[in-house]
Amino acid sequence: MTSTRPIKQGRSGAIAVGVAMDTGPHRGELLAAISYAIGARAERSQAFRLVPADGGTDPATAHAAATRFRDDGVAFVIGHFSASAALAAAPIYEQAGIPFFAPGTSHPDLTARGYRLVFRVCGRDDHQAAMLGAVVNRMAEKPGVPPLIISQSTPYGRSMGALLQQALSVDGLGPQRREGVLDDAGPTELEREAIVVLAGSHDFIARNARTLLTRGHRGPLVASDDGFCQRLLDLGGDAVEGLRVAVLEAANGRPCNELARRFEQQHGYQAGAYFMTSNIAASVLVEAASRCASLGGEEVAAAIRRCEWETPFGLFSFDENGDMRGLRWSARRVANGRFMPDRASSPRKVAGATL
Repeated sequence: MTSTRPIKQGRSGAIAVGVAMDTGPHRGELLAAISYAIGARAERSQAFRLVPADGGTDPATAHAAATRFRDDGVAFVIGHFSASAALAAAPIYEQAGIPFFAPGTSHPDLTARGYRLVFRVCGRDDHQAAMLGAVVNRMAEKPGVPPLIISQSTPYGRSMGALLQQALSVDGLGPQRREGVLDDAGPTELEREAIVVLAGSHDFIARNARTLLTRGHRGPLVASDDGFCQRLLDLGGDAVEGLRVAVLEAANGRPCNELARRFEQQHGYQAGAYFMTSNIAASVLVEAASRCASLGGEEVAAAIRRCEWETPFGLFSFDENGDMRGLRWSARRVANGRFMPDRASSPRKVAGATL
């Protein structure tokens, strides 16, 4: 059951939006994406004020931030990129009657618990694993050299690692799997040739990529979606050249180059993994606030499920679980220190992903 509580507004009548950030590289993407969405609708929407809080990447910090938002009476919350944080905060928002938009949490459990006010504005790990499994399958040219999955010791890393192992096993590739950061011991000859799939945060991916390079690894590298950020390029350097990373795109193929260029001009680097999804979340939030007669959480959530939402990246909707329709997983490749389309990949469809 959800509760009702007063929604606090400033003297100007602005609607309070909680922004759950951490100290990672996606903070700038989130703030810019929200700013662009609100600014684009300034003439025909209500005023908004942002209430930032450190949402952290751990359950305790996320719980504290969610409790603060609840007590401050915010109308909506966007953020909590970490699976650990989002999973801890979601029940607080549900109980408090606050619609929560998660633009970076791909862990399947977020929308598997029957919440009515929790919306995933990104893809799911099971669909991501299917796409990455197909990428690995296309690159697996050496018989007898099984791919190696290295997963981080976090809920996201373990979930992605298990799903990748399942996807690659179905393809008959017989993957090996390890958890945690690699040590300095040299790999076997087979491991030097193996395709290595890194499942975890951008810093985990970069650290392992550097270790693999020093250990003489010669095979391809593949990484999960948190690796799609400038910080990976900065930390990984030459070790991540050629790496293929999972990215989300609009399923209709519609890019929004204007927003991407604007972000790069203002920040000096390419927008990463969650810029698009954060902008979509903020666009839906602003439109929902203007369409609904009140800001009651149940009414807004029902409208979000019922309607289609036009954003700079296309038209989107949500299913009954709160998962977004209209996104797809694909891969990009690091080339000369930039993320580029992986043109070697020939598209084919699986559920929730374009391969």
